[in-house]
Amino acid sequence: MASSPVTAMVKQAPQPSVASAAPRPVKTAPRTEVVGSQQLRSYEAAWSKLATSAAVPNVFYEPWMLLPAIEHLADGADLQFLLVFGPAAQNGTEELWGLFPLEIQSKTLKLPVRTLAFWQHRYCFLAVPLIHKSHVWPVLEAFWRWFEQNPFQCRILDTNYLLAEGSFHWAWADFAIGRASLALNEYPRAFLEPAATRGGLCRRTSFEETSG
Repeated sequence: MASSPVTAMVKQAPQPSVASAAPRPVKTAPRTEVVGSQQLRSYEAAWSKLATSAAVPNVFYEPWMLLPAIEHLADGADLQFLLVFGPAAQNGTEELWGLFPLEIQSKTLKLPVRTLAFWQHRYCFLAVPLIHKSHVWPVLEAFWRWFEQNPFQCRILDTNYLLAEGSFHWAWADFAIGRASLALNEYPRAFLEPAATRGGLCRRTSFEETSG
């Protein structure tokens, strides 16, 4: 299936998100914390570890690329970063399960409506947040619970270039049930089906040249 990142708007639903289809939640719900750009550096080690286990690898949100982008490409954007932590271990440490780079915007579609967006600077071509591959459901549930009560009074989410295929997409789509959404742009890519063998490719190429 081809990848089709889309820009979508999602607003708060009258009812909480449907989570009945999710696996049984962990005993202790994940903890969410919002930090600014300066505080983000103190989580760099845990952040790097999360990047290596992400359900969808996203180089644009890894520390070595995102931190310089914040410094040089933010252009005055109001950036906040939602961190999702797993339950505390016996030694009290909490593993970082999710990282969502967010931009608070004062307008959406040229309307004066406050919006949260997955931050996408001009050199960023994928806006999938970093989510641990073993904890996609609890992290997404924690994100949506936080979004529905977010302190920035934003009721619209702009996902920018979100991957529209694979297991992450299906989980995201399940949590979007009951929320109004609008796809503004789609970017399908070509699907290439390789020949089973080199000989098969040569025969196919020869046939196409002869037929042409």
